[in-house]
Amino acid sequence: MAPAAADAQEEDARCEDEPSTSGDGYQHDQPVYFPEELVGDWLSFSRLGLYYSYTILLRGCFDKATAPTDIILAVRCDLGPEFICNSFDMGGVQVTIQYAGIIHLNEQQVNFARRFQTTILSLLISKDHLEVSDAIKGLHDELQASVGVVYLLLPSISGKIDWCKIKFSSSPAYDEATDKNVRHSHACEDAHLVQTKDGLFCTCMLQNCVVYTPQDKIFHSVTGFVDLDANNIWHLEDGSTISSRKYLKTRYSFFLSWKFRFIHVCSYFVCFIHGLNLTCETQRLLAPSELLPVQNCFHKSYKREPRDTNAVELPPELCKVVMAPVSANTLCIFTFVPSIMYRIQCLLLSVKLKIQLGPTMQQFNIKALKIMEALTTKACQEAFSLESLETLGDSFLKYVTSQHLFSKHMDLREDVLTDRRISLVSNTNLCQLACSRKLVGYIRGEEFKTKCWIIPGLYDKRGNSNFSFQCTNNMYSLKKISITSDTIADTVEALIGACLSLGGEHGELAAFHFIKSLGMDIELHIGMNDERKLITKSGNIEESINARCSDLEAMLGYVFNDRLLLVEALAHGSYKTVGTTACNQRLEFLGDSILDYIITVHFFKLYYPDCTPGLLTDLRRASVNNHCYAHASVKNGLHKYILYSDKQMVKTINDLENSGRSFSGPSHGIEPGSGLPKYLADLIESIAGAIYLDSRCNKEEVWRAMKRLLEPLPTADTMECDPLTELKELCEQRSYLPPLYSTTRKDGVTTAVAEVQVAGTQHYAIRTGIGCNKDVTRVAAKALLQDLKALTLS
Repeated sequence: MAPAAADAQEEDARCEDEPSTSGDGYQHDQPVYFPEELVGDWLSFSRLGLYYSYTILLRGCFDKATAPTDIILAVRCDLGPEFICNSFDMGGVQVTIQYAGIIHLNEQQVNFARRFQTTILSLLISKDHLEVSDAIKGLHDELQASVGVVYLLLPSISGKIDWCKIKFSSSPAYDEATDKNVRHSHACEDAHLVQTKDGLFCTCMLQNCVVYTPQDKIFHSVTGFVDLDANNIWHLEDGSTISSRKYLKTRYSFFLSWKFRFIHVCSYFVCFIHGLNLTCETQRLLAPSELLPVQNCFHKSYKREPRDTNAVELPPELCKVVMAPVSANTLCIFTFVPSIMYRIQCLLLSVKLKIQLGPTMQQFNIKALKIMEALTTKACQEAFSLESLETLGDSFLKYVTSQHLFSKHMDLREDVLTDRRISLVSNTNLCQLACSRKLVGYIRGEEFKTKCWIIPGLYDKRGNSNFSFQCTNNMYSLKKISITSDTIADTVEALIGACLSLGGEHGELAAFHFIKSLGMDIELHIGMNDERKLITKSGNIEESINARCSDLEAMLGYVFNDRLLLVEALAHGSYKTVGTTACNQRLEFLGDSILDYIITVHFFKLYYPDCTPGLLTDLRRASVNNHCYAHASVKNGLHKYILYSDKQMVKTINDLENSGRSFSGPSHGIEPGSGLPKYLADLIESIAGAIYLDSRCNKEEVWRAMKRLLEPLPTADTMECDPLTELKELCEQRSYLPPLYSTTRKDGVTTAVAEVQVAGTQHYAIRTGIGCNKDVTRVAAKALLQDLKALTLS
């Protein structure tokens, strides 16, 4: 292969995004695993007697005046060492899970607890009277033996289960039974009965309860009573007074227009607008607040809604009692339950994946939270995703496969090695490996929706579980989702990154064993310099070359043990007919992957985990490319040391010497088409490869030397936004159609076209450059972005 053709092929392999593998025959509909620890049947579960318990503590945004309500999670089996103590942030609320030991529950207690959690979660999630009614009607039936989601969520105070709340918080609004126990608490000494829509209830039951008002079809949390009734006199803003009934009858139109603002009249307005008359005028009014919404607390745009402090007082006789007693604080705590349990499900699956990978992987202490991050795609819309770990894992995979191929195939040219590396790290191959290891079902490929969350203990009208478990690969699954093979490949790279997050050689060893566990046939080589034989035509190095080596060693701050390696790094392909050693293409292949990895690790240590998911990707893109390397090469005068005999190179290097161009600035601003030939970038990579071999695979030595040449590296403040991302966001903000791109490549030169349609008019930018397709496309996108911004200004 001609040097130019080889350069073009290697350039595309390094820079070009891999095409989608959607047409490779891969089955996109994949099962979503569900942790077996939370699966069973309620009949067997209720008879276990002994249960593993975990205390879920929430701290952060609750009523300080109210005793904090915690939740005890009771399950049928030990959840493992990861759950002895675990914590995570949930939209400003700190959640801590602690193992609380084994507890004893009898069958009746399990039944009471199931009714409590099903009732409270049904009304919080659906907030629809008919849906809640349908969900609760079957709660008094016998427990079923059908397989479902099985665990208990028990409210607790000061570490003790609040059985009073659980037992008496049944469902009188939907229960046809007339058990008077639900209308009066055993702890209440003096019964004071109040008329409700369901009949008489003691004030002790209404003090903290949930009621439903058919007039406005809303569930309310009652916090107590106010010292007001239907006969109160209202004080208007103008200082006058009037009875509430007379006011509403004569001033209804003023109420609508809010001409007069007053206190405590809205509930009576509800009565009159529906033609209802109150019969118990002297009953004190209930002080309610609307139920807080159940939200996905992990969504990146999640914001906790404040509790409504301007709620309307309610006459008791208009209210149907749904749950009593249950405090507003307990209701608030249980709005977090779907998100908490979803996170626990994900953590359990992460632990399961670590076990599935085998005993070798289990010896590495990779946290379940880190594995879960690697399994979280952008589609989940959470504050974190796999992108940072994927960037790190991708660079290590490229490095370790390059090292393996370089050491194993001493006789293969750089272009052949590149082809083999592409095959090993391709999305298609990574997807196939993940599927063969049955990893796909662990991937979190869609946004969590609270409406679709399975309420434990909920059955349909026929007494069956309201979902159907499937057994796939000896794993439970509830459904299938569409997930692309590219996403699966990204997840594999992110899992490699999760291993590397352990840090140092320990992390690299964990990442290597994970790659091996997938079935990839590679080895980790140490001391590669001893395995390698240089091809030399004479035993001596010319004096002029010796001088070059000395100058370069001073510049790099590194003295070579074997200068022939440095000579090889300087030798262009055209020099091999005259020089004393092989050309630098194989060292370039090795050095490319080493630089990619050590630069990515540098940014990872500097910014992770506080950076946004895409920052690491952008920093790597802005640093690891031929344009940065070529700029650094000329800035440091490396072109003066190249060994070559190509006439065109003689002219190009002379032109650089005489051009007067300044290369003293940062290299990460250089764009494709700047006129710097690729062999200048190759020089940086081949020198990195030479130092790596000479130092017996010491990446720290490579980093110390190459950092001198590449500085200043971009930072989060100095790096420009990716024009492809910025143009996409601009189109979304202005409701334009998504941008379209096309590229053609001829004789090593890429032509890229970026197009956007605005109000029926096509706007486009065309750019050419010697870089890879993706980089030239970025230049075209940047030009179009500037045009569209100028269009708005005009």
